[in-house]
Amino acid sequence: MLHTLTVTPFIAQALQTPILLPALQDYVEQVRRQNDLLFIVVMDMQGIRQTHPDPSRIGKHFAGGDEVKALHGEESISEAQGTLGPSLRLISPLYDATHQQIGAIAVGISTAKVEQTIAKNRWITYWAIIFGGLIGTLGAFILARQIKKIMFGM
Repeated sequence: MLHTLTVTPFIAQALQTPILLPALQDYVEQVRRQNDLLFIVVMDMQGIRQTHPDPSRIGKHFAGGDEVKALHGEESISEAQGTLGPSLRLISPLYDATHQQIGAIAVGISTAKVEQTIAKNRWITYWAIIFGGLIGTLGAFILARQIKKIMFGM
């Protein structure tokens, strides 16, 4: 999803055209809500937020310090403490139509939400292990019987 945002021409245009920034905020917030993310932040090359779920944070520096790699053209994944709490983040450089870097986009999900999802789905792993063990045991039993038949009951 982040890569889709980084190649969306409107985002690059809006970042370069201040009059479009309110429309960019609306667009990014719609995408954030649809994907149930903690935040999507579009920032300029100085790390200044141009979008944020809390509009009062727009115009301030991105928090966490993990944006530096992305502002130097390198995608990064990290876990950091930001203004909305601890989050798992993916930050990717943002380029314009001429492939000049003009900023970065950060997408984050709450670490608490990640932990909830893991806890909710943990039982699936346990059942898969039990089921796999039963199928393996049954397969070994059937294979052993077939081998005994082939060897005339020895």
